[in-house]
Amino acid sequence: MIAEIFNCSCWINCANPDIIHQLIDATLNKSFNVIGMLKHNFTPYGFTCIWLLSESHLAVHSFPEENKCYIELSSCNCSKSKEFWTAFRERCRIESINIVFDERND
Repeated sequence: MIAEIFNCSCWINCANPDIIHQLIDATLNKSFNVIGMLKHNFTPYGFTCIWLLSESHLAVHSFPEENKCYIELSSCNCSKSKEFWTAFRERCRIESINIVFDERND
């Protein structure tokens, strides 16, 4: 096995934790083996969470004052990463959530 990590990140115009959690779960579980999820809520609002995958992780950081979330997926499985981002884009389109990919993506 070659040591490689495929990293991709984006911003979305939604900071609602329930919507984000549903959006990520609906797409992540189709592509990856999810081991677990950990979430932290900030006072008075905002959250950060991470999904631990058998192939690495996905992290979400919210910026509710701007109604934005930053999403980053790191994985050693290129095909599963591409599958996730294709499904995620489609789900965002259906939900009318704007998605902007980070220019630094590989």
